[in-house]
Amino acid sequence: MMFIRIISYVFALLLAVSYPLRVKLLKKQAGDCLFPLTRRPHILSFGAAISALFMLALLYFREFTFSVTLILHATAVLAVELAVRDRLYRQTAGVYEHVVIADARKIRIKDIISFTLPASRSEFEDTGGTNEKAENRVLKLVTEQSGEVFVGFENREERDKTAELLEQLLTRKP
Repeated sequence: MMFIRIISYVFALLLAVSYPLRVKLLKKQAGDCLFPLTRRPHILSFGAAISALFMLALLYFREFTFSVTLILHATAVLAVELAVRDRLYRQTAGVYEHVVIADARKIRIKDIISFTLPASRSEFEDTGGTNEKAENRVLKLVTEQSGEVFVGFENREERDKTAELLEQLLTRKP
């Protein structure tokens, strides 16, 4: 049990401190930024990371069966990974030469088959708090790996500029 505890602490710490290196590697993989998107910190990812680390600390004082201990430690480490990745993608959001980073996800340009603007509200319901309709802030991408992916933007201008850049990038794609 002590081995699981130590390994999970080490992994969580490595994930947390690897953020600067991951930013550097992502920017190298992405290429030049063609259009930066709105980059807002998301407080929920920070809270998730703190909660996961707190959970690891609490598990030090509580004994469970081997399988439950393994699941709880793995869950905490995965929560730290998701929080770090969410922060990474939100802080580097933009259209790059090789990837689009938007809506806290990374989509490689070479995986994009096509894109369209959603035609109706039935395809995507608005959950945002802005006055702008959801279909004016969403881009529907068809990718090789994930199929249809809906990507949300802060406003219509960001979505339109991204669509324009994607059109240019996809025509250059081999």
